[in-house]
Amino acid sequence: MRRMQTSAKITLALSVVVVVGLAALAVPAVTSVHDELSSWTLPARDTSEDDRAEPVAEPVAEKSPTPRNPLQAMAWEIGCDDFASVGGYAGAPKPPPRPDMGATEYAAGTVTFGEDGGVETYTVAAGDAPAALGERFCVDYVTLLVANNRTPPGKTIQPGDVLQINP
Repeated sequence: MRRMQTSAKITLALSVVVVVGLAALAVPAVTSVHDELSSWTLPARDTSEDDRAEPVAEPVAEKSPTPRNPLQAMAWEIGCDDFASVGGYAGAPKPPPRPDMGATEYAAGTVTFGEDGGVETYTVAAGDAPAALGERFCVDYVTLLVANNRTPPGKTIQPGDVLQINP
């Protein structure tokens, strides 16, 4: 057999020393983890209860849904499920009754409700803004303006105008 070269012997010896040193450093950490885990105990089972009872399922955390687009994300931020298009316009199906999310600084007019409980009309107040109306009733405000013949620009809403919210 060939004899090992001196540099190979030194490298092997250093490797052994490093491995032994790392093992010696790891022993206290492994021992403390083992001691901690050993101290854990499971509660004793109460056998006085009816053993035929169904096990209680742990609640599963639901994942938060992801909005399908930025417009829906904006709707969710103010408490709407979505911004619906105004129904019945240009052949679009009529959406469910629109909620009234409450008056705001820029949507403070008067509301009338239909038989279905949804908002039917809105009377514009001074200082109202179309985007605020859209947020108040969870509708697409551009379609709301078009459906109420308030376009092109310059033919906007005026105090006293009565808008159909869900025609």
